[in-house]
Formats: sequence, C-alpha cells, structure tokens
Amino acid sequence: MNRMELCDNQKNMAEHTVFCVKFQRQMPGLPEPPFDSELGQKIYENVSQQAWAQWTEHCKMLLNEYRLNPARKQDQEVIVHQMEQFFFGEGVEKFRRRTKLFLIFASSHSSQKRA
Repeated sequence: MNRMELCDNQKNMAEHTVFCVKFQRQMPGLPEPPFDSELGQKIYENVSQQAWAQWTEHCKMLLNEYRLNPARKQDQEVIVHQMEQFFFGEGVEKFRRRTKLFLIFASSHSSQKRA
C-alpha cells in the first residue's frame, strides 16, 4: 500500500458514519466492528461512537451490580443479551427484571451444589 492509499484509507475510516439506533441521527461510527460476529457487524453498522461509550459505562455498572464475570460463559450470555437489548431491544428495564431473576436462580442453584 502506498502513502496515498494509506491516507485515503485513514480518511475513509474517519468518515465512517452511521444512523445511530440509540440517538436516531447520523453520527460518527465505530472505527471497526467491536468483535468478530454478526452482532459485532450489526453494531458497527448501526451504533455511534457516543452510544458505544454509553454502553461501556452501562456494562461496567452491570458487571458490578450483578457481579458478572466476563470469563464465565453463562455471564457472557447475559452480557450479550443485555447489549442486544441496550441497542436493539425493547429496553433495559424489562431485561433487568429477567436478569435479576436469572441471577437469583443461578445463585441459589450454585449454593445448593456447594451444600
């Protein structure tokens, strides 16, 4: 790749804009998909940098509030589902109620295993 192509490529990356699903307006998009999956591509095409920053803050709260461990498969599923709800779903509150019940169930189930 020569210098001109490199500059054009960087210019195209800087110009990536999306119609943000969260803010309902055209905004700067992420520089690349956040992860290599269909959901990652969907986020890249529909979520602004500002909305992604809001998600990362919200995710930190979820990790702390529900004591989620991103290394556990079960918790990863909760996080991904919460992310889908945050950007594309019916809203966080409905899922928070289900998540709370799920975590209560999971917690009581793991307590029973220890006993």
